[in-house]
Amino acid sequence: MSEHQNPESISESTEPAESVETVATAPEPTDAPPADFRIAYVSGVSLGKWGTAWTERNARVRTSFTMGEREDQRRVLTENLADVSFVRLPFDRGDDLHLIKLYEETPMVVLPKGHELLERADVGLGELADLHLIQDPSEVPGWAEVGTEMIEGTRPDLPAPERVADAIELVAAGIGFVILPQSLARLHDRKDVKHRRVSGVAPTEIGIAWRIDEDDAVRAERVEDFVGIVRGRTANSSRGRAEPEPEKPAKKKPAQQQSKKPAPFRPRQPRKPASKKRGRR
Repeated sequence: MSEHQNPESISESTEPAESVETVATAPEPTDAPPADFRIAYVSGVSLGKWGTAWTERNARVRTSFTMGEREDQRRVLTENLADVSFVRLPFDRGDDLHLIKLYEETPMVVLPKGHELLERADVGLGELADLHLIQDPSEVPGWAEVGTEMIEGTRPDLPAPERVADAIELVAAGIGFVILPQSLARLHDRKDVKHRRVSGVAPTEIGIAWRIDEDDAVRAERVEDFVGIVRGRTANSSRGRAEPEPEKPAKKKPAQQQSKKPAPFRPRQPRKPASKKRGRR
């Protein structure tokens, strides 16, 4: 099930695993040169402080942010359409891509508004057993052992929706339910469906991937800088590319006073007893 149909650009987003705000920008002319640094991400992923930190530290680097479909998250790197890509695991990194994991996303069940299970803050996977799972069962580990339609072989032989938006339409119509990462559930929130946490389903993971062999030395350096930001490197760290602060002149140390040599020890001489003066008789 694809996460989105058409890529679009963003200028700002929220923190990881939180709601995502996207701002559409005017498309660049077809004859425009490629951006100096290209960041791709799958639908629902939040760039948050990483994108902000990058643009603040590299104001002169023209950067593009492109959202794509999950099935294309490897292709955008291997075909050199992006320099880095935020991906949703599982992800086939192969022998030509680097991958580091960033954070986990809570799984959510999406149900039609008014469903009795929405009265609870947390829904168990077993409580959904008698409902129809709209998406491909392979996307929900454990459903084959829990779902009545899987155990009894009564699941309709219908293709799973290709887009999340299409699956949400079926949920709103009361056909069944879907299980999505929290960011996607929030991204596709609407008045006629609601989502709740679901237990018994492993969380999904978000990572960042990039090419191992980058032919362009400048791009390779920028990738290194961006991955450093994602890993928490600050602008003042030794690996950062920010302009170094001018060195402050060293403070002059006060001249050390020469210590006086101690006087040689001389034992105190006992005083002589005063002589008694004779008085006149």
